[in-house]
Amino acid sequence: MVEIIGTIGSGPLRFFLTFHDGVEIADEYPVRIGGTGRLGDGTEIARVMHEFGDGPDGLRIRLTIQFPANAPEHVFVGRQWHFACEFTNWLEGAHAQA
Repeated sequence: MVEIIGTIGSGPLRFFLTFHDGVEIADEYPVRIGGTGRLGDGTEIARVMHEFGDGPDGLRIRLTIQFPANAPEHVFVGRQWHFACEFTNWLEGAHAQA
């Protein structure tokens, strides 16, 4: 389990991610990280599956997060922007080290 303070919706949120064991590996995404996010009181707030693999033009990444159906729209849109910023920063940092 890891503690995460991340942007969910319009602001930061503290939650805990428990990784799933035995995640089935797909040929096109041989590296998979899946888990369930819960608040400190145990309330489930999200499920995630991040997948990584090699593609014809380099790295392929598929980021998936599931929120409860009744979550407000800004939660979904905010997380999309967060992923875009976070993974762009990681990739730029990795490229600078290459």
